Amino acid sequence: MPLFPCTRLQPLVAGAAVLLALAAPPALADDRTAYLLSIGPDLGSSGSRDPVFTAEVRSGRTVWAGLRPIYSFSVTEHGGVLGGVGLYGDYRLGAARITPNFSVALYQDGRGGFESRELLQFRTGIDVMFPVTTNVSVGVGYFHVSNAGITNRSADIDVVRLSVLWRY
Repeated sequence: MPLFPCTRLQPLVAGAAVLLALAAPPALADDRTAYLLSIGPDLGSSGSRDPVFTAEVRSGRTVWAGLRPIYSFSVTEHGGVLGGVGLYGDYRLGAARITPNFSVALYQDGRGGFESRELLQFRTGIDVMFPVTTNVSVGVGYFHVSNAGITNRSADIDVVRLSVLWRY
């Protein structure tokens, strides 16, 4: 049994993301691309607590209903790899920027084999970023990776992370 009950947090994170998207005003127009680096432990069902390193590119270009493209790439300490493409929202709440996101991702677990039943995954998350300068922000976030029950083989990754974001 994992020490951190992430399965209980998933509905809360999804609900918070929806409420923020509905209630918070959109962030001021900022069409600059942002680059994010983060690290955090995997608190998912494996109980491994392996660090997960993530790099993201967040486009400043709005594509639909205020949503923007996000491209992510994550690696684990044991060679697991996750690459995703999706959409994110950008909302202000006081000085904070809140960015719920969703991606379709491809996943390989790093155990030396390639299991096609776990290839397709979905990544949902939320980040809260606080500005340090006009171009740099730091923050905390959470993301969950699973295959939404398509098969019985799911990545089941839950990451609570610390992030640094640069806008150019």
